Amino acid sequence: SRIGACGGRVLSCDPQTPVEKYIDQKNYFSQADYADGQASFLPWIMTCNAIFRKSMFERIGYFDNRLRNVDDTDFSWRICLGGFQIKYVEKAVVYHKRRSTLKSIFSQFFNYGYGQVMLER
Repeated sequence: SRIGACGGRVLSCDPQTPVEKYIDQKNYFSQADYADGQASFLPWIMTCNAIFRKSMFERIGYFDNRLRNVDDTDFSWRICLGGFQIKYVEKAVVYHKRRSTLKSIFSQFFNYGYGQVMLER
């Protein structure tokens, strides 16, 4: 099979604060948007709900821990560039605790942006 990885739905775990509810409402962490490549250069999946074929690690290596908060994007892109597909599996669901304050969500998105710059170098 040419499928190298799969990612599923990432739902909020009991959002309580206004920040958690806003992030949930805006669906910022929708795997569906990323896994099909609509929201980025190539498809990618978040490791909070992902499964990878063992052969992917053997073929393309491991996660690059130097890439702050985007090592999953890098790994996914290397899978795609290696000729394999990433698939979205809607029935594979995890509940993920979101950041609960403006400071913490700002920090998270800042780190994503920083990592994206590092990734594209």
